[in-house]
Amino acid sequence: MDCATFGRFALGWATLVLLLLGGCTPPEDKPFPDHTIGFSEPKPDRGYALYVEAAKAAEQDIQKQITRTIWTPGQKDYALQHGQRALEILRSAQSGPVTYSFAPSVPGAVREPVRGWRFLGRVLCWRIEEAETAESLAKATNDFMIAARMGADLAGGDAQSAGLGFEIALEAAKPFWKRFSDMPNSELNRVYTGLSAALQTLPAAGVTLRNERETMLRAVQWVQSLYLTGDFDQIRKALGDYVEPTIKFMKEMKDEPRAKQVSFFEGLAQEAEQTVRNHVALAAAGANRWEEPEELTGERPWKRLASSLFQGGQAFLEQRAIFETEMRLLALDAALLATARQEGKAPADLLKFPKWLRTDPYSGRDFVYVPQGGTYKLYGVGPDGKEDGGDSSDITLGR
Repeated sequence: MDCATFGRFALGWATLVLLLLGGCTPPEDKPFPDHTIGFSEPKPDRGYALYVEAAKAAEQDIQKQITRTIWTPGQKDYALQHGQRALEILRSAQSGPVTYSFAPSVPGAVREPVRGWRFLGRVLCWRIEEAETAESLAKATNDFMIAARMGADLAGGDAQSAGLGFEIALEAAKPFWKRFSDMPNSELNRVYTGLSAALQTLPAAGVTLRNERETMLRAVQWVQSLYLTGDFDQIRKALGDYVEPTIKFMKEMKDEPRAKQVSFFEGLAQEAEQTVRNHVALAAAGANRWEEPEELTGERPWKRLASSLFQGGQAFLEQRAIFETEMRLLALDAALLATARQEGKAPADLLKFPKWLRTDPYSGRDFVYVPQGGTYKLYGVGPDGKEDGGDSSDITLGR
């Protein structure tokens, strides 16, 4: 070995030792990060296990019709008949506390319990619509309480599961609210008591947003894994043509130094974290004080991925505000209507009700309430935060 060769050999070893001692990694060897480190481990309790069992029972009993979106009268009758077992399991699940056992899924994946839960929500709505006699109205109250509780319990997952729960509850509320005029006071009081209790099981918004963070970072990991294997078709299939320019960029990025490739996914993950922080801040402020977050600036070659994958939290906050508004109004309306009937006049104000229940999420103040002898007006100001006398964008009673 000549002196020059020995010198290069020694220099190489010296560099390696320095890197090891210093904890550094050469840029060209920088590893792609694991964005899922620290995710929570699912630990299903009895209530959630029964929720999943109810969804599976619905799948088994209704079979291929579980995916149907249009139902003939005969198919609806079949669904009502064959959904009984699953509904009983769901009712049993709600006899105690339910803690959603969350695990994030990748974009485009079918979430197995979702089909069963959506079907059960549909069945509950149909049963309420068919209620006519006093006995069936009492059963309709039971069915609505199941739907309302689903709205609260499914909010223990991420934005998608919460949205499903809110949708189920709000759809069931439409036909149920219209039956108030047919209900005796005892039934209206039961609605108030039961719905108030169900709403108090609604997890804090931060629970859903924490899970949505895992969904977003799982999506980042999914894109990164498909990038490394070159399977861009899966990305295109799940996210559509909108991300085609980003796919083109990622293909060209394959020829760039590894450090630049890694920084792309680090940037995408950092934007996910910033998005979550923005949503947590909005949740803390309340719907009445929402402000648009500052627009992100600088070079963001991943922005189309971000806009496709990181919108769930904002949608969740908007859906939750609507859910809370309508459910609170429904509970208050039940109690007010029963009192107005019994006493011949509406209560003078809402002060006898719990502060949280009479608060309009969109104003941060009590709902607008105007007693008018034996009747009353009760409404929320809606997303624009402006009181329009019960018109325009105000959220009014559903009967």
